[in-house]
Amino acid sequence: MIARLVPLLLAGALALPAALAAQPPPAAPPDPAALDLARLIMGRDQSLYEDADLGRFRARLANALLGTEGTCNQRLTECQAAADEVAAQFAPALRRVQRARSEQLTAALVARSLRPEEIAHVAAWLRSDEGRRFLELWTALRDPDRASERRLRSGDLDRLAADVLNPARAMFRQRSRDLPQAAPR
Repeated sequence: MIARLVPLLLAGALALPAALAAQPPPAAPPDPAALDLARLIMGRDQSLYEDADLGRFRARLANALLGTEGTCNQRLTECQAAADEVAAQFAPALRRVQRARSEQLTAALVARSLRPEEIAHVAAWLRSDEGRRFLELWTALRDPDRASERRLRSGDLDRLAADVLNPARAMFRQRSRDLPQAAPR
């Protein structure tokens, strides 16, 4: 077994540097219509950007600055304060770069999923009143606060689904009656 594995590992080790050197070329700019549709969708549902918390970008940037070789001692309060100050200044730009990248990735997905005429049709529909209302509904369905509200309104599952849960409990009791029980509390 090991005799078979060693040649495979060696072949992989030899192929790895070539694979790393053969990095894919920079991505082509996204199709403008696909990018437009991506921005339309993402503009209506901000959670798709995953960048709502500017503090996350500040922290990421501050950590990168503190990890830079040849800078101050990252354990010093003054060094951390300087990194935080610079990070606060540049975090919005980092967020914009991340947002643009998210739009490009979404546009690439749109371009792979839809034909050009479908992209145009979907974009036109989403700009209509009907499409706008649909996107508002979609955003509401994805909103965590509204999801919690729906769960609250759905009520107690035991009460709502008693006709399912009661027979399930009875069957479980019957099938588990000979099994050891938990120690009393």
